[in-house]
Amino acid sequence: MDISREELKAALQEAIMDSSPMALEDHVYHHSWIKMKIVEEQKKKAFWEGIRSKSLPAAIVAFVTAAGASAWAFLTDLFRTHWK
Repeated sequence: MDISREELKAALQEAIMDSSPMALEDHVYHHSWIKMKIVEEQKKKAFWEGIRSKSLPAAIVAFVTAAGASAWAFLTDLFRTHWK
């Protein structure tokens, strides 16, 4: 028995659709909905990666600035009170 590729493909598709509780249109919609959700998640991930990549350097600069300001305030107060 020699079956062509197209006949085998059609037979398999028919068997799958007969055994599936979901209609073909619903199945196609389901796959498009999943693809849409995957794209949305990728966009969200890219958005938050961008936020993280921009906020981390800003947080480091803010921390160093705050530490420097605190050290400056401490030292100027120390010199004013102890070496008058």
